[in-house]
Amino acid sequence: VVSLSAGSIKVEKIKNLTDVRRELAKSRAKGKFLIVDFYADWCTACTSMDKHTFQNPEVEKLLNQFTFLRADVTHNDATDKAIETYFDVIAPPTILFFGPDCRELKQYRVVGEMNAEKFKALLQ
Repeated sequence: VVSLSAGSIKVEKIKNLTDVRRELAKSRAKGKFLIVDFYADWCTACTSMDKHTFQNPEVEKLLNQFTFLRADVTHNDATDKAIETYFDVIAPPTILFFGPDCRELKQYRVVGEMNAEKFKALLQ
């Protein structure tokens, strides 16, 4: 588990589909919603969201009610491409939401940068 920058959000880093499946199973057992954030170090919109969206105190408070996973696709290697292909992710930042039943809530999918106010509204 890592923290985003100086924030207090609990983030579990994942690398492959096995990691995602394991975390989905844990969320199902707890009855929790799960978020998968596709991120890359070279993605300026990703780093901007870390600083301005995820660090917003109201967003942080809401995010801590979810299981928050980060798929770091910085290396753009075969493993990164496999997880992106599986979830039909074109590029970061892309944020996926899953219900306690482990099904993606596609109507909430975020593609591209989103400011704190809009993201907070989405989380609510």
